[in-house]
Amino acid sequence: MKFNQFFQFTGVITLAAVIYISMQMQIVDLAYQNDKEEKQIRHLIEDNGNIAYAIFSLKSANNLGGKMLTDRSDMTFLDPSHIVQVSSLESPAEMPTGDKISKFKKSIEPLLSLLSLNTQAEAQTRE
Repeated sequence: MKFNQFFQFTGVITLAAVIYISMQMQIVDLAYQNDKEEKQIRHLIEDNGNIAYAIFSLKSANNLGGKMLTDRSDMTFLDPSHIVQVSSLESPAEMPTGDKISKFKKSIEPLLSLLSLNTQAEAQTRE
């Protein structure tokens, strides 16, 4: 009878050891998978940065200007004869000066104060 209990005890211990080893192997396997995924993510981030740099360099003014000025391109800069100058409606002498602007603000401030529903807060002293 003791021999039978010894085999049962040994079987339970062996089964627990196999389950424990299996769980430890899964933990190590998940760690390796995580490392692979982190390396892949780092690689994709580096590729994204390289591609973004390539796009920005293709969109740069230097690159576009170089492509535009090649001999095979039919694009050219405008001649000065094609540039039209537009004059403003007001001359600089007619534009309002600082004095005129400050007078205008002072005349509008009382009207704007009517729009305010709150009264101005005043500090009170304790006596």
